[in-house]
Amino acid sequence: MAYLDQLAELPEKNITYLKKKETYYVIYNYDYKRNANGNPESKKIMIGKLIDKEARIFQPNENYLKVFPEAKFIKKKAENNVPLSAVKYIKPEGLLQAVSSISVEVKLEEVLEEVFGRKREVILTLASYMLCCGNVMKGYERWAKKHYLDPALCLNERQISEIFNRVITQEKIAKFLDFWFSKVKTDRFLAYNYKATYPSLHSIEADRRFGFNQDRAAKRENNLGVIFDEDSRLPLTYTFSHGNISDKTYLSFILGINENLKGSKFTFVMEQNYFSTNNLKEISTRGNSFITVLPRDLKLAKEAIAEVSKKVLGYEDLVPGFKAVKYKAMDAWLNNSKCKLYVFLDPDERVELQAAFEEYLEQEEEELQDAIAQKTVVPNSYKYFKISQDRNQEYKYEKDIEQISADYSQLGYFILVSNNLETTAGEVLA
Repeated sequence: MAYLDQLAELPEKNITYLKKKETYYVIYNYDYKRNANGNPESKKIMIGKLIDKEARIFQPNENYLKVFPEAKFIKKKAENNVPLSAVKYIKPEGLLQAVSSISVEVKLEEVLEEVFGRKREVILTLASYMLCCGNVMKGYERWAKKHYLDPALCLNERQISEIFNRVITQEKIAKFLDFWFSKVKTDRFLAYNYKATYPSLHSIEADRRFGFNQDRAAKRENNLGVIFDEDSRLPLTYTFSHGNISDKTYLSFILGINENLKGSKFTFVMEQNYFSTNNLKEISTRGNSFITVLPRDLKLAKEAIAEVSKKVLGYEDLVPGFKAVKYKAMDAWLNNSKCKLYVFLDPDERVELQAAFEEYLEQEEEELQDAIAQKTVVPNSYKYFKISQDRNQEYKYEKDIEQISADYSQLGYFILVSNNLETTAGEVLA
């Protein structure tokens, strides 16, 4: 998500902060909904990063304009008195110059030289064109001549096809990924993501399968999966497949590309939609670790939150590096493997959720009163109200205080789980 080149005032209400490393991101709670258990959940969106909390200034991203059409930008005068000594470094203007200097900086040029030899410059130039202009088979030769590139780099479509077919072979791709991984891997934490595209060209229809994708429509689907280093943010390796791959089966597919990353063990940090017993089992079987959200509807999660919510968390329970967030850790068994649960309490989030819960109860009570007045009430359809009938078949109700109190006391808690028993609360939350 791109950031805007202007600063703005923080919204007056419904905001929280998410800290990652040294940066605080501004989260706006714009609505709430009921989940499958009938509990209210905030609908959130990240609208920028905090600049000055006391002055209530932040740098917004494009999401800010979606939820705040009348943006409150701050007019800031340009600082012309910045000394030259404060500028760390600059890069020469021009796409190829920038790409060349960056490739040296991240050791990409060194790896390309090792794998492709004299073709290194051609491959890097083609990649630069693809980065800024898209399909390298369209317009590259004209672009190269327009920018006065070396004649050896002014390739036509036939020459480009030969590069892809004879130079960039599967064997050299595998060799490149091995060298690249050894050069840029800096941390034991990896991140992964994937992108689905839907080609429409008739010439490649025979190579695609139909699948019901996230749009619930039968479309031909390509999936590109990428693993990248969380610290350096550089991609390490990739793979692709054809046909629909759901979230819970996708991880099995993405784990396969680890065969290219030889001699390494990984910690996979996953979102909740990747949680499944098969995924966790496969990660553990391969000798890797995982950190993921434990779904609240699981019996294990309910029992853990119920246990911790009865305790008073104090100063000694604070998570180092995270203001006001507290936790309790406990051992548990998951899929016949010993794991550690980290039950976190976010006080700021709790206050907002409790306020939303109270508002939700008021709305539910008003709806129930209207249903009783119109004689359209359906008993057992209101989780937090006990409904009965008197002798005259008139409906009456009372609040289910026990159920309300139980759910109210557990708001603001969430659980992360890991099969690495040595991982600290700060590491799993970072």
